[in-house]
Amino acid sequence: MKKKTRAGLVILAAALALFGGINIASGAASGTASPVGPPDPTPPPVTGAVNAPAHTEDVFVPVDPCRIVDTRAGGGILNAGSTRSFFITGTSGFIGQGGKSGGCGIPASAKAITFSITSGNTTGNGRLTAYPSGSSVPPSTTLTYHSGAKDTASGTVKLGTGGKMSVANFNYKTDIAVDVAGYFVPPIAGMVAPNATLYNNSGRLVSAVRNSTGNFTVTVDTDVTYCTPTVTGYSGYVYASAYAFNTNKVQVYVWYLSGSTQTAYDGYFYLNVVC
Repeated sequence: MKKKTRAGLVILAAALALFGGINIASGAASGTASPVGPPDPTPPPVTGAVNAPAHTEDVFVPVDPCRIVDTRAGGGILNAGSTRSFFITGTSGFIGQGGKSGGCGIPASAKAITFSITSGNTTGNGRLTAYPSGSSVPPSTTLTYHSGAKDTASGTVKLGTGGKMSVANFNYKTDIAVDVAGYFVPPIAGMVAPNATLYNNSGRLVSAVRNSTGNFTVTVDTDVTYCTPTVTGYSGYVYASAYAFNTNKVQVYVWYLSGSTQTAYDGYFYLNVVC
C-alpha cells in the first residue's frame, strides 16, 4: 500500500512540473521565479516612446507677480517701428531693463512664461507684440495701446535665444511694463545608462555618476530636497529605488533578484522627479 501511494505522488509531482503548476526545485509557482542570472543588458533604442521621459508635458510653475521689465526705469521708451529683447531667465541684466534686481526666479530651463504687459506714455494709437527672441516677428498682436492711456493685456509667450523675449512696437512711442506670473518647464525625467551616461532625458538631468555597482547619483538642474523621485528599471526583473537628498542630487539603487537574493546591478533606468 505504501509503495502504491509513493508511486502515485511521484507521478502527480511529475505531471504538475510538466504543466507548470509547481517548480519542484524551488517550491515556487512556475512562471514567477526570478532568473538565476542578470537580466539582458541590451540597451533600448535611442528613439521612440520606449525611452521617452515618463511625462512629456511641460509643467506650469506659478510665481508671485514680479516686474521683469519697466522701460521707464531702464532702457527708455520704445520707439515706433522698433524691436527690443529682454532678459527673462537667470539673475543678471534686469536692472538695465527696469526689472527686479536679480530677476524673478525664472530658471534657464523655462520654455515659456505667462505675463501681463502694460503700456504708458504713448504718443498715439498702435499695437505691439511679444514673441521668442531670435524668431521672426509674428503678425499677431499682444497689446493694443491708445494715446495717453494705460492699456494692459495678458498672455503666454515662448522664450527664445538666451531665454529672452522680444517686443516689437509697430506704431507710436510707448513705455511698457512686464510682470511675470509663472513659467513652463519640462519635467525632470529621463533615462540613465549602466555606465552613468545620460541616455535620453528632458533636458533637466545634468549628469550622473556610478558610485559602485547598482549605485548612482543623478544631478538635476534644481533643488529637489523636498521632491518625490520615482525610478523604474528598463529590463525585466530589474528593480530600482530612489530618494532625493543634498539639494540637486538624487540617489538611485538598481538590483535584480536571483531567487530571494537581491543583487546590485548596473542597468538602464528611468528617473522621474515630481516637485
